[in-house]
Amino acid sequence: MKNNFCLNLDLPVTIDLSEFDRIKSTDIDCTIFNQFDLSLDKNLNEFLKKYRLEICHSEVFYTPPNTTTVIHIDSDDIASKTKINYVFGASGSQMQWFKPKDSTIVPGLKKTVIDTYYYYYNDDQCDLIYSAEVAQPSMVEVGVAHNVVNNTNEPRWCLSYMMYDPYQKTRSSWADVHERLQEFVVH
Repeated sequence: MKNNFCLNLDLPVTIDLSEFDRIKSTDIDCTIFNQFDLSLDKNLNEFLKKYRLEICHSEVFYTPPNTTTVIHIDSDDIASKTKINYVFGASGSQMQWFKPKDSTIVPGLKKTVIDTYYYYYNDDQCDLIYSAEVAQPSMVEVGVAHNVVNNTNEPRWCLSYMMYDPYQKTRSSWADVHERLQEFVVH
């Protein structure tokens, strides 16, 4: 199967980790999945503007050791959309992408703790179609059902930046981001 789900990037930009460091130092329940708002990274956003892309939303995900997250689609629509992710810790953890077993299955819709939406599926409703370790940085397809499997003994932190086309006024598809950032894809 063609990889339309996760590609490592070699971006010539340094992201600002000060807010991430602050979030990591807060008192959180390290035994459960957590999600936090993250300010827009100015360095990354200025770099992306050269390629007619911007960040429209940023967040941090914390996945505890030996945890598998729910199968879900980011946002409140089922359409291709791309994030740039930076993962810290849990080397060997995987993102997995799925296809519903039946095209008539209607996923549930929920709101996250940071007031964003996601569609979710039960594990028995989907078949695995692709799996990859997400390096830093990577572009990932989040408009296809996916989850994270942290089968390590380390916590996994992920800084996640949703791509947006300010000229088309829409979240950017996988094909669009891939085309614009092709020179930075690690082969």
